[in-house]
Amino acid sequence: MQSNRTRTTPRARRAELRRGTLTAAGLVALVGLIVAGLALDHARTAAGTGRPVASASSATAAAPSPASSASGAPSVHGVVRQVVIPAPRSHFAARPGYVYLPPAALRPGAGAFPVVIALSGQSRTAGPQDVVEPGRIPTIMDRIAASHGGRAPIVVVPDQLGQSSHNPMCVDSALGNVATYITVDVRDWILAHLPVRHDRRYWTIAGFSEGGTCAIQFGAGYPQLFGSLVDVSGQEAPTNGSLAHTIAVGFGGSTAAYERATPLALLKAHAPYPDTEALFTAGGADHHYGRIAPMLSRAAAAAGMHATAKLFPGLTHNWTVATDGYTWSFDRLVSRWGL
Repeated sequence: MQSNRTRTTPRARRAELRRGTLTAAGLVALVGLIVAGLALDHARTAAGTGRPVASASSATAAAPSPASSASGAPSVHGVVRQVVIPAPRSHFAARPGYVYLPPAALRPGAGAFPVVIALSGQSRTAGPQDVVEPGRIPTIMDRIAASHGGRAPIVVVPDQLGQSSHNPMCVDSALGNVATYITVDVRDWILAHLPVRHDRRYWTIAGFSEGGTCAIQFGAGYPQLFGSLVDVSGQEAPTNGSLAHTIAVGFGGSTAAYERATPLALLKAHAPYPDTEALFTAGGADHHYGRIAPMLSRAAAAAGMHATAKLFPGLTHNWTVATDGYTWSFDRLVSRWGL
């Protein structure tokens, strides 16, 4: 496995913490500093953007250190940091991503945690920050942690787009080797630098919109890596403009290659799935994605997955349905994660 362990001086580590962006070595340092009981600034800012990074709680900026509350009791809030995840195998030009560490992960001797890789949608301003806020993943995970002794999955939010309006469709192509980036580079980085469980049962791939399409692609195509998938308002198949344009830019003009990359084809190619949990959600008022979620759920069940679909009445295609979809889905994965 590739590792990105670089030597970082204490002064450089403190600078990383102030900036809100961490290298792999800096992330390890972050955990060590919190465990040692050093206070960190609760208000976080994405490096170079001036955009607030969502706190892992709704607490005010005057809140105590994530390591402990004012009374000395363990905090019920995790921490979120922006991180750089390198691409030594894929060479994909990814932007910085984010990591959420649950409260228990900030304490010594807490052991290993399940992991969720969560992916954003695709739009003119899309990026990993959307999963943090407005997707509210930290708030959702803090709520789970509050009911399980501070334990919740570690959430890693990599960049599968490269640019806000770019859509490489989560395959390896001339648009970028996204499949290798997520399944090799990001996975290797997680295993090398975060206290996570290695068994596929405890790994979940999740996403909203374009990220939801990626979730079913990776969940169906890499069952040896992911024990569960969460597809919130995903598409029926990878899409980059018209079908002809999709095949031309993403699959070298090969209709056969495109068809092999669709979720329905991947489900058939890798069936049966003896131990995969698949959760599909969408808005009940979403006349496009609301049709796709139940259809993919039926296909996943036919391939052997334990699949369930949920439509939220009155909701359409927005981050409200994403937050509700994540909340509903993650609640159903708690027992699988062993929390």
